[in-house]
Amino acid sequence: MTSAATLARLVVGVDFDDTSASAARAAGRLATAAGATITAFHAAVPDAPAYFTPDQIADLEAEREARRASLAADLRRFLQPQIPHAIDVVIGDGPPGDGLVRLAAEADLVVIGTHQRHGPRRWWLGSVAENVVSRSPGPVLVVPRGTELPSIPETPTVLVAGGSREADGWGVLLGHLLGGRPVHTADLRGCDPELVRRAGLVVWALPAGGRQPLMADAGPVLRECARPVLFIPPGGGTVEGNRS
Repeated sequence: MTSAATLARLVVGVDFDDTSASAARAAGRLATAAGATITAFHAAVPDAPAYFTPDQIADLEAEREARRASLAADLRRFLQPQIPHAIDVVIGDGPPGDGLVRLAAEADLVVIGTHQRHGPRRWWLGSVAENVVSRSPGPVLVVPRGTELPSIPETPTVLVAGGSREADGWGVLLGHLLGGRPVHTADLRGCDPELVRRAGLVVWALPAGGRQPLMADAGPVLRECARPVLFIPPGGGTVEGNRS
């Protein structure tokens, strides 16, 4: 028996680049098909002086609020060509992964882009996508830069891996929203890479034993296949489950 998935609220991470645009288009398409709301999140690292006096605190706060308002306006302009309906905007401080994980606790789905970096550049800069996937209490859709969700009349295949009820439920829901059908494989790590390439979207249930081993095994293959991947955390998959 599958576990029904719900899609009423999405959160999309945005960083004003082509990768964010790909993620925003995917979020916008899913939200439109499901009648869901979208919250766009951008992390603004505050520019604070090395030290400041008490007299500077009020000025610093005023500058921060003005910067937030300016960023929020920029974010709406950036997203207008990507998302065809109203959105909420959240500007946060600190690392983007922390803010997205916090928002994930109250959302059905987080959508985030990935640059698919390799080698030293990836190790130096890190991966916000992998950070969020490894910590999020709910599902995370990772969209590689320049990719799109499959469209009718392509009759997209949604490849479902991992064997969990939650992943099955999301496979059914996404197949319905995208006009395709779910196809199941027991373990994506052991499947034919050609099967992944033929899929328009992958749904992957993270193993109960931990997320890091899966990311280490799956990351290189998925980066090369360049397909959007929906990661389902152990025991997750619906917003009700996230809030329990």
